[in-house]
Amino acid sequence: MASEDGRAGDIETAQELETEIYTCAVDIFQRQREMYWTRNSIAIFLQATLASALTLSDLDPIFVLVFGVFGTFFSMTWAYINIKAYRTITWWKETILTLEENLSDHSCILGIYSANSEVKESQQEGYLHFLGYRLPVDLPLPILTGLFWSLTFLYGVRLVL
Repeated sequence: MASEDGRAGDIETAQELETEIYTCAVDIFQRQREMYWTRNSIAIFLQATLASALTLSDLDPIFVLVFGVFGTFFSMTWAYINIKAYRTITWWKETILTLEENLSDHSCILGIYSANSEVKESQQEGYLHFLGYRLPVDLPLPILTGLFWSLTFLYGVRLVL
């Protein structure tokens, strides 16, 4: 009888541990998404500030060249960080879904993430709806700003020569 009580206690402890692991994974996932969008907001602000400084001031051609180089470097760094962060978020999402599948026999765990995932994804992931397509905003934006700054660099080269 004592061994049955011990096994029941172990099962409850294991279920509590699995629940704790799952809730920690969901918390980490949500924080990663928040940091991802915070980084994007800061990068967009810095890009806009840099573009404003370029267009609102009367600069020597060499400064246009410097702005182009700095902007291109910043955009490519932003794209690299965005891709790495997106992969991390995707990994956490897959981990959470795997944990949900493995823990589906515990009704208290099932659906903490899945039940709200569609609503949260549509709220937090930015998409452009264009001609019936859903185009993500966050991944190509650094590439587009990099293209802008590359063209600015080429324009600066033309002005200097």
